[in-house]
Amino acid sequence: ALRIVRGEADALAEHCGAWYELVLAELLFADPTRKRKDLEGLVDTAADCYADGGAGPLDDALKCVMKDDPKGALDHVHAALGPRHWLLPHLDDLLRRAGQVSPRRVPTAGVDDSHLYITEYALGLAATR
Repeated sequence: ALRIVRGEADALAEHCGAWYELVLAELLFADPTRKRKDLEGLVDTAADCYADGGAGPLDDALKCVMKDDPKGALDHVHAALGPRHWLLPHLDDLLRRAGQVSPRRVPTAGVDDSHLYITEYALGLAATR
């Protein structure tokens, strides 16, 4: 336990079951003053330590969040949860209100992505009734 509190890399890796656990452990015990802009290297290194490397779409969304790429996170959430999931339009709305993403036109739909997310979600709700 003392090795973990001291932030020893091998002890942290030994007790973490996933790449994101290792990132959090590194931030808490080894480098608590690391800046958000410096997370990209840590995220990539932690993902490389595990066999699956965080290969799922939700893992990719989390990596985008940690690398300060909100639009990439939205794309991966869309891929992971599907177009009719409630999280996507709400997350998009929150990010827009915070000024973190701007509208992106979807050529195949003829609208911006925000309208597309809301429409797909509404269609999903209508289909369940």
